[in-house]
Amino acid sequence: MEACTKLSKSIIEGLKKKSNVELQSDEWMEKDWEMYIKRNDKYEANFTRGILKVFAKQEEEIISEMQKQKEYSLKAKTPKLGSSDWFAVYYLSIYGIIEGIMKDEGKRANVQIGLQAVFGVPQKKVTEMIVDQVKKLQLSVDGVTNEKIAKAIANADNNAEAVKAVREVFAELSSTRVKAIARSETVRAATDATIAQWKETKQVVSKIWYTVQDERTCEFCGAMHGKKIGLDVVFFKKGDILKVT
Repeated sequence: MEACTKLSKSIIEGLKKKSNVELQSDEWMEKDWEMYIKRNDKYEANFTRGILKVFAKQEEEIISEMQKQKEYSLKAKTPKLGSSDWFAVYYLSIYGIIEGIMKDEGKRANVQIGLQAVFGVPQKKVTEMIVDQVKKLQLSVDGVTNEKIAKAIANADNNAEAVKAVREVFAELSSTRVKAIARSETVRAATDATIAQWKETKQVVSKIWYTVQDERTCEFCGAMHGKKIGLDVVFFKKGDILKVT
């Protein structure tokens, strides 16, 4: 379901509190979504490069520490990620990328309700949103990486085998997992910026789940089409169950 939601989008219901604020037509929104998909391809490519820098740094430092071991030890077998030092590496690698996405998509959010293409969210708030996103990303990614490394080197008999196993883990992360990370995190940045900008306008109070009704749409996303909720409400919380008929 998570992957399929990337083929869906939430659009807003503008309240005409002012005469110059109007929601764009369905046709305009559809074209705008197609344009977003093209922009997001570039976002994902940039984000992928940022995460690959993180993975390369982690692989280098983990293997360096393992190779310092004169004898194979439990410490060498279980290197751990997740410290504040690694947060700094993530932050420096992707802050500018996320900020660029937020500014672009914040401007787009204004245009969607007939306003000028201006991103009005205060920089302090933007920084807070990025820090929050990076913290959650690091916690999730490093947790998975730690598990993959521990599992991969569990049966290693010496440092050489352990180092090889670690290299294989990062090769897999850099070729497959990085794509999923880039896709989910660029969508997250765009969504956060959109909601934040709508709040700044004080013209939007709700959002509607809009699903592209094509052959890629799953039964769950299709069932959500048209659901309206408050702007600060989430469509799903962890553990929620959606029943479809």
